[in-house]
Amino acid sequence: MTCICPAGQTISSRGTRNNLQGQPTAYFEGRLLQCRHCPKKHQCMKTPSAADHRKGAGRQVSFPLNGKRAPSEYRNDK
Repeated sequence: MTCICPAGQTISSRGTRNNLQGQPTAYFEGRLLQCRHCPKKHQCMKTPSAADHRKGAGRQVSFPLNGKRAPSEYRNDK
């Protein structure tokens, strides 16, 4: 399982586990340095400043694995 960020970088899998609603969910997180220097972090991250310090985090993404929808592809048609 992989996830590709808007800048085309692979985001690391953090495994799968049940979310708060009990649904199996896949979790992904970008590497801190990957997001820190990314020109798209202000468009991609809710809190871009989180990537600017040592104890911060990269982009975090989760997808429910309920089998009701196919995986999607990020598209930026702008």
